[in-house]
Amino acid sequence: FKNFSDYWGAYGGWAAFLCSPYLHLAMVATLIIAPLWIGSEWWQTPISITPNLIGFTIGAYAILTAFGDERFRSLLAGKVEGDDGESPYMIISASLLHAILVQLLSLFLALGFKAYSLKTVSFSFCSQSWSDIVVPLALMVTTYISVVCFCYGLLSVVAASLTIFRVASWYDLSQDKRPKAKDPE
Repeated sequence: FKNFSDYWGAYGGWAAFLCSPYLHLAMVATLIIAPLWIGSEWWQTPISITPNLIGFTIGAYAILTAFGDERFRSLLAGKVEGDDGESPYMIISASLLHAILVQLLSLFLALGFKAYSLKTVSFSFCSQSWSDIVVPLALMVTTYISVVCFCYGLLSVVAASLTIFRVASWYDLSQDKRPKAKDPE
């Protein structure tokens, strides 16, 4: 749990998660694509797509760990004295790990929906009179949350790509060898 706690802290915790524009966009996108998941076997799509996304994101994570020369990586890593925040290296690393974890959760939720019928599970906990109300509502809410997770996982690919681009731009700046303009005399 220490590693998870370290990741969550470097990511920014609940504040970063709840304020994420990618999460908000995923929630809206899920509502827009509602006809694709209401009353259908929606889980087939995440099961077929998500493993490739996870592979892409793990590849992006590997790129991060090997990107640039030793001098550049040492500039990104390590805390600055007097600064309580995380190093840029840990923040970027946590961002990519977050994308991987969201994608894995999305895959597990889809597999769970495929494996178990919520109706079957709900009937064992509810009386028949309540099951007509509880089961459809529970199915709608859990499906919505699961599809939001899937959409969030898709959008995390954008976040991972932008993270790699940010690191590439930092590396480019660190390697700037162009001659500076001479002062006019």
